[in-house]
Amino acid sequence: MSLENSIQHRYRSASSTRPSSTCAISRLRYFSKPHHVADLLTSSSTPRDSTDGLPRIHQQPIMSLSDHRENINERIASLRDFLDTIQLENPSPHHSNASRQRQYIKARTHLTQSLSEAKNASTDLRRQIDAATARRHAITMKAAPLRLRLQKACDQLEALRYEIYASSAEIDALNNDWEEMAATKEQLLSRLGVLDSTLRQSYRGFNDAWVSVTEAHQCRFRELMALMPSEISAYEEEGGEDKEGGDRKSGKDDETKAGEEQVQQSEEKNCEQDINMENY
Repeated sequence: MSLENSIQHRYRSASSTRPSSTCAISRLRYFSKPHHVADLLTSSSTPRDSTDGLPRIHQQPIMSLSDHRENINERIASLRDFLDTIQLENPSPHHSNASRQRQYIKARTHLTQSLSEAKNASTDLRRQIDAATARRHAITMKAAPLRLRLQKACDQLEALRYEIYASSAEIDALNNDWEEMAATKEQLLSRLGVLDSTLRQSYRGFNDAWVSVTEAHQCRFRELMALMPSEISAYEEEGGEDKEGGDRKSGKDDETKAGEEQVQQSEEKNCEQDINMENY
């Protein structure tokens, strides 16, 4: 027996024995409105649309179809319990069956419409669940390569982090080496300063000794040249010279010129060395 036939049968049996049940009629009028039946079919906390009174199922969190079917079955059972309460009422025997029949037809129409709307809502919910499942599957399929790329990027980032740590350690080691090199450089510069001062002192001592020796040599050479003027003048007066004498004279002149050039070169060399040492 269908739900409508069950409602009609119970209502007729109740109206034939108890035709004037005010409480039952008020309850039947309450459940004849579509949004009241929707309240039975859905949770009381579910928001309803302002246009048709139906719950906005698509805005609620998606639940499984079996849970939704179980909820609808519970509401239908509550409707059947309500019909049982109508049958157990004791209305007045002098009430008009025609008015009750019209009220029943109206209530049955609204109840049938509400049940149809609830069924459509259940169908829409199933479609939404299927669409959400398909979208979730598509998102999962699209997210799989992205997840792999993200994992690969995380691995590369971790490798780069280790490389950065290793580079930081190498940089610290290079900094330590650079500090040691700087300290060594300072030590070398100090040693070079000491060597420079030592070389300057040695050069000055050598230069002074060289100048003194050169001056002594020149004085000695002048003394030797002063001892031989008579011999040279006598030789020139004779008007000739043998080969051996000419060679001796030319050799003395060459030695004199060589000594003077050597003294001049040594002085120039000493000046250049002084300039180089000052520039250094």
